[in-house]
Amino acid sequence: MDTDKRLSIENNLLPLNFIKKRIQFTDHFKVEKGKLSTLHAKPTQPKVIHYQRNNAEYRSQVEFESKGYSIHLPIDKIWLTMKSISVTKSTGEEIVLNDTEYRFDLLALRGTAVLLVGNDMVPAGTYSHFTITLKDGSSVELENEGQPLQIVNDYTRSFRIAGPFELRGGRMTEILLDFDPNLSVFKSLDSGYVLEPTIRVVSIMSMSPEQDLRVQTALKDYANIVVKEADLIFQGKVNTLNYALGNNSHGKPMIYTDLSLQVDDLLRGQVDKTVPFAFRTVGGTVGGLTLKVGSMPEFKNGDQCILFLKRYAGGYKVVRGDLGKVDL
Repeated sequence: MDTDKRLSIENNLLPLNFIKKRIQFTDHFKVEKGKLSTLHAKPTQPKVIHYQRNNAEYRSQVEFESKGYSIHLPIDKIWLTMKSISVTKSTGEEIVLNDTEYRFDLLALRGTAVLLVGNDMVPAGTYSHFTITLKDGSSVELENEGQPLQIVNDYTRSFRIAGPFELRGGRMTEILLDFDPNLSVFKSLDSGYVLEPTIRVVSIMSMSPEQDLRVQTALKDYANIVVKEADLIFQGKVNTLNYALGNNSHGKPMIYTDLSLQVDDLLRGQVDKTVPFAFRTVGGTVGGLTLKVGSMPEFKNGDQCILFLKRYAGGYKVVRGDLGKVDL
């Protein structure tokens, strides 16, 4: 249940927090293979109890009445038409990035697909949010049959992507979003299919045109995949490397390379640039025994590269083996 609500009393908009965040559905319902079952409930008249007058805090008691269930096919496509995308500075100034209408399938953007919704020069600085404004006429598609789709959120016919976002001068900034249709699209008894956008910012990446060109040239069709999977991206230089013998996750002996890198330019994620960045990768030479793993990148002192790393228990590992290191 969405717990970020507001209560209007005597023309004052006050915070309203739900103590219980779950609804218990006690009626019988059916499920069918390959289909979705939607449970329907409606709130009764809420009771509002004033319990802290000085702080103007209120407690609301809301009961829900069961309205049965419905069984329907999964949604194949969610068609939306973008009217514009804009960015708002911390000062309140709004800058339009793109006002060309564009129709797209929201479900097709999952995975590694990329939708260019804005491509314009904006001044460097801090921005509070992006706004994607949508045109009327949204729809869902089930087995090639279209159904109207209503968009319900606090900002009519728009998605607001909250920041703050720090845009650096002379850089191309990519904001990676995650959309979960299972949390956003549902079928109501009165309104049909409804979209209540649940969009979160996964990461923000800022590259120079030269860095972007080098990554695209080196990784080609894998560029978007590697970029999407990386939790940490930076350009740096190998300061030191040491080989060590250790045990892998199965308890078997393994040769590792312990690396120390100087972080020159942080492109995504958070690390302390004032201290060397250390991580371990598979491979190296110990006691005259050399281990080379064909799918893993090799490092040597003085290497300058862009690294794409993924966080895991205990540290980082290179994304997709040797694709996660782009030499400069």
